[in-house]
Amino acid sequence: MPTPSSPILRLPRACRWLAALILLAFAPLSPAATCTVTGGQIPFGLYNGFHDSSTTVISQLSVQCQSPTVLEALLGITLKVSLSGGLSASPLDRTLAMGGDRLHYNVYLQPNLTQILGDGTDGTVAPTSCFFSVLCGGQTSYTVTIYGAMPPHQDVSPGAYVDELTLTLAF
Repeated sequence: MPTPSSPILRLPRACRWLAALILLAFAPLSPAATCTVTGGQIPFGLYNGFHDSSTTVISQLSVQCQSPTVLEALLGITLKVSLSGGLSASPLDRTLAMGGDRLHYNVYLQPNLTQILGDGTDGTVAPTSCFFSVLCGGQTSYTVTIYGAMPPHQDVSPGAYVDELTLTLAF
């Protein structure tokens, strides 16, 4: 008869631990992390349609996350930042509006204005970052520098133009 310390009786407990680890590893990640977004305003100020160069401004968008689960701390989570097209519904050609007038602009990830911040489709870019895990360096914050640009020579009426963009954080 096997004793409680014999390998035959310890094997089922080891199997249970192994099964639990396998289930944990393949469990869907539903992040318990809470994130705060700050910044992201693009203050164009006054637009002069007679200038020969684009009106360009620089801003920052920061994401700070806390309270990862144990699994998130071990494996990390990937955060994807995407930005809607706003009133124009297309991130490729965003517009500010005042009544029926439209003022074209866009939001970029590079100072040379080549990577449009969007949802990752139609040539736009949706940046990602790894959070929490030792593999990610234990990172808990992510800051993106964004560049807003309005093309020159737009003939629009004077006034306050607005657009509303939706920022989406996907884990």
